[in-house]
Amino acid sequence: MLLLLSILGKLGNHSPRILYIWRRLSLRYFNQTCSHIYQTPPITMEHNGFALATMLQHVDVVQYLVAIKSFCQFVSAPAQVHIVNDGSLTDEDIRQLEHHVPGVQIEHIENIDTGACPNGSCWERLKYVIDLSQSIYVVQMDADTFCRAALRDVNQAIKNNRSFLLGTDLGHAPVSTHQASDFAASLPLSHVQLHSEIELKNLDGVDQKYMRACAGFAGFAKGEVNWQTVEHFSSQMAKLVVDDRWSWNTWGTEQVTSNFVLANTQEPVSLVEPEYLNYFGRAGSEGAHFFHFFGEGRFQNDLYRQLALGFIEDLGTA
Repeated sequence: MLLLLSILGKLGNHSPRILYIWRRLSLRYFNQTCSHIYQTPPITMEHNGFALATMLQHVDVVQYLVAIKSFCQFVSAPAQVHIVNDGSLTDEDIRQLEHHVPGVQIEHIENIDTGACPNGSCWERLKYVIDLSQSIYVVQMDADTFCRAALRDVNQAIKNNRSFLLGTDLGHAPVSTHQASDFAASLPLSHVQLHSEIELKNLDGVDQKYMRACAGFAGFAKGEVNWQTVEHFSSQMAKLVVDDRWSWNTWGTEQVTSNFVLANTQEPVSLVEPEYLNYFGRAGSEGAHFFHFFGEGRFQNDLYRQLALGFIEDLGTA
């Protein structure tokens, strides 16, 4: 199977159809070979003063259990765990989640009102997380993340009630919105995130910050962000991001919003390489404590599956 996936992965560089097949088969293979996560012990909730939140779909339940159990081992178990059900979770999924994450709170996406902001494309997740952060520190964690060593920066951020952002190749620290706009305009890529970032310098207000981060792993300090701020930002951007191909309702604008509001909190922490890695299938991951296995790089080189299998073996059986 690994040989077949390797061949398809290489052919996928030249064919979107083959790339799609490769991704589907890789996901199925991961879920099948890592299904022993269901035999591992449940996590134990602790009174650590923070909540963990994830938006989840059916095909990612195995990945999620690997993610949350590795997080609890190398950071700490949260006081609360919240899941936004995108509508695809089955009764069996929910039963397994309730068994492995005692006390988990699951909210259906249809029950979340984003107000004046767009619907879909993770906006409901952002609304849920920000509402929750009014009373407790919240870590937003995607299902395709993995911890393999202690995350000292994350523990300190939670302890000190400072938001954190996961850096990217093009974003290592908050900068002024004018700097972010100029940088985005210099890039050859074409995506709604870039179009949105170019317009940041036209926002109302002064001394505002932005960081080109990844919303797949983010810390929301208690009481630092409210939805009214998000709605104000979103309403301005909806008027600025007007293009024949892109609009503010396009997927990717929620990440821009998350980056903006977190960059403007009090002394946000930047999580950067080599300890915190967005994995693209490249070499140089030896020093990483945290991985975000996203997009087309998720199953490259079989690293994600191998790390998950080793972790599951270490956990043992219940």
